[in-house]
Amino acid sequence: MGSSKSINRQKIMVIRKSRGFIKKSTIANEVRLAKITGSIVQPASGALPLFKGDFKNSQYLFDNKKSFSDTINLSKDMFKQLIKDAKQMSRTPCLSLTLMNYDFWILPIRSVNIKPTDKVELIEINKFCKLKVEELRNRTIYLGFELDIMPSIWILLNDKQFIGEKHGQ
Repeated sequence: MGSSKSINRQKIMVIRKSRGFIKKSTIANEVRLAKITGSIVQPASGALPLFKGDFKNSQYLFDNKKSFSDTINLSKDMFKQLIKDAKQMSRTPCLSLTLMNYDFWILPIRSVNIKPTDKVELIEINKFCKLKVEELRNRTIYLGFELDIMPSIWILLNDKQFIGEKHGQ
């Protein structure tokens, strides 16, 4: 009986350590992306009322989602909150995704001047959608959903498209 308590304590310690690693890794990722975009990192990763989003620059309010796997789930509610926060700060909302070692950027279609490739795909988000890394690379993907009866179309850009577009490349 004593050994089962010991095993449970060990499991709890492993969980706590892995949560600490994930938190540190997420913060390091936000700092890395902020540097790439010329942004400043928001205190407490946007948890404070006056400091929404994970990082921001003069044009965008970024919210970052990181996954250690090759998939990530997106919800319509994520976009609703990001739009609300960005509007309050007079910024364009941008959801940055880090899947494995790949960065992607999702922003409203009206805010970019990108010519789509011949591989264009529209993914409709009713409530949730699951994205996989291999589906995102080398494609132009549009995400569509309704917010308060208004359709909203966002574009998913890879790192080269987003950073190149911002620096005139």
